Amino acid sequence: MNLNDLLAALSPKRQAMEIQGFKFYARPMSVREFNEHIQNNNKEDRDEKTILRCVEDESGKPVFKNIEQVRGLYTTVKAQLIGLVALASMMPEPSKVEQEVK
Repeated sequence: MNLNDLLAALSPKRQAMEIQGFKFYARPMSVREFNEHIQNNNKEDRDEKTILRCVEDESGKPVFKNIEQVRGLYTTVKAQLIGLVALASMMPEPSKVEQEVK
């Protein structure tokens, strides 16, 4: 087994998206952040908290300084950003991983 291939296939990548001419990057959630997101009893702000933590600029610094800034975004923008975080954090379907390793 080639360890470099394994790590390339099974390690998350930072994902990018452009919205209205602004480029956003999402880093993968840590295990702790993922558990907090999933187990958060207050479903109303869990996505906003995750966006606040995981959405960065090109240099890796958080885009948003506080939760109020995230709450002020259009719902469609928040949906795109939380999707970007999920894309950076979740492992793709096994068939896609298998294709990347080959």
